[in-house]
Amino acid sequence: MCQCLKNKKTLYIFRCFSDLFLLGLIQQPISVTDEEITEMVLFPTINEACRVLDEGVVARASDLDVASVLGMSFPSYCGGIMFWADTVGSKHIYLSLKKCHTKI
Repeated sequence: MCQCLKNKKTLYIFRCFSDLFLLGLIQQPISVTDEEITEMVLFPTINEACRVLDEGVVARASDLDVASVLGMSFPSYCGGIMFWADTVGSKHIYLSLKKCHTKI
């Protein structure tokens, strides 16, 4: 039997009674900025794009830029995912991914 809970931030959480541990983790509030959310979503994608380049699946990073704009609806004014990654900087991306990996 499952029930729906509503916390003070109007977030609906559906759980079964056997998932009490997971529910305890979900209800702990965390504070993240918009930039951190963007990094959590896009940096693993950039990591996979680099693997695709390394394995020779695509010839150029610009091919991934076109694919990200047309296929993923990545904002064209950012120039594509690999161009955007160049503007962010590989060191920042690496350190962020390493930090997230150690948390898991």
